Amino acid sequence: MQRRVLFVFSIYHYYREMLPVAEYYHRQGYQVHVLIGFRGATASEACDKCKAIHINVHWVPSELGYGDHLAADSQRGKDRSVNSRRSLLRSIGVFLSLLRKDMAIQRFADSLISSIVPDMVFGGPYHSCGEIDNGIAKVVRRRGVPYCCLPVSPYVGERQAVFARFNNLAVGMISPEIEANRSGVHRCLARFFPEWTRTRDNRQAFMFDPLAMAASRVTGLLPANPWQKPSEDYDVVFVESEFSRKLLLESKYDCERIIVAGKPLLDKIFDNLKDKTHGAEVRRKLDLDVDEPFILCNVEPSAEHRYSSWEDHWDRFARLMESLKATGWKIVLSLHPLCDPDKYKFVEQKYDFRLALDYKMAELYPHCSVAVSFPCSTNVLASVFNKPLVIYDFFGLTDQAAPQSGLYRLPGALFAYGTQELVDRLREALCGLQPGRGCTAEREDRSACKSIYWHVQQRFGV
Repeated sequence: MQRRVLFVFSIYHYYREMLPVAEYYHRQGYQVHVLIGFRGATASEACDKCKAIHINVHWVPSELGYGDHLAADSQRGKDRSVNSRRSLLRSIGVFLSLLRKDMAIQRFADSLISSIVPDMVFGGPYHSCGEIDNGIAKVVRRRGVPYCCLPVSPYVGERQAVFARFNNLAVGMISPEIEANRSGVHRCLARFFPEWTRTRDNRQAFMFDPLAMAASRVTGLLPANPWQKPSEDYDVVFVESEFSRKLLLESKYDCERIIVAGKPLLDKIFDNLKDKTHGAEVRRKLDLDVDEPFILCNVEPSAEHRYSSWEDHWDRFARLMESLKATGWKIVLSLHPLCDPDKYKFVEQKYDFRLALDYKMAELYPHCSVAVSFPCSTNVLASVFNKPLVIYDFFGLTDQAAPQSGLYRLPGALFAYGTQELVDRLREALCGLQPGRGCTAEREDRSACKSIYWHVQQRFGV
């Protein structure tokens, strides 16, 4: 009987990072199913790509999914009245509504798993409460189906999750409804469920809206440790590097569940490096001459991520563009998936820069001469592809006095905290380039996809 495997593409990033593994399993003769939990153009792209290679596609009902991540109102679960405190009556109403949603998610997950009967399930590093990932987790754990995680970022573990939550709360990226002193209901829940909260700088907060956590607790969708990322419901977590493994161990994740397998998304990129015509094609699409050197800039989505106003965002962006222009080099900009390309196209005419619309950051890394980026998970690629890295840090995350500076102060990188300093660091990086320096990245004969497949075979026999 043909074995079945399910991949949960609950958000766009999971689709991007996990698709290579789904394709690999398909080539090995498995009946592959994917569950798409988002909407919009990117979801249609995912659906079409999977169907084109005969992968079975399932959809999360729109009312239970994450919506369109490119839409202006895509902040799922956003409290429309974050500046007002919930009354007891309103809290009861919100709780009952969340309870109904959790029950609907559980029914859908039960029905889906019953119809597919997968031999194993792959999911992303979800950090959620009362969402489709939680529903799938409950069902597959109850049925004893092997459950494997494919993280999409090197930054994993509870310690990183706690820092990110409080930092996002401080800059306004998330609703203050997670604060423990928000209301009498919040204080009561914090007292009876102290494991749901953490405290930092005398500020106590829940991981999620406590009413959502309470509803998920009733329905069994709440993880035992809601602060751990990825969820400890997974049987195995395939991390991309020893760096990530160390972060999980520091967060007291079970070492027996952690396997360093590499980054599946890089498999095709490494394969492309063997093709001498591929680099020329990349430059052709970027309107660059063959072998023409360029600086690759990763654009910070501060406004898109809602930790900055658009006015401040565009002010910093303009200063960044001027600093890059001062180098006299060809510049290629890579945008975050949340960024609307139409808002940034003006750089092509105003600065004669190139906007990379056909390639992602990882795909461009092997071909650039220098990478410029904000503190971001993709910065670890600099060492993978042997590229000089300049980090522009307008928010001080890499400052040695910052709480999590160790995560972002990568060895060998140059750091800039202002416009003139960025110009100086760029000149330093460019002066240090060796003639003819290119990508010297090495790869093992066994790709990340092959490694994951082999480990699953060894551990679960499926």
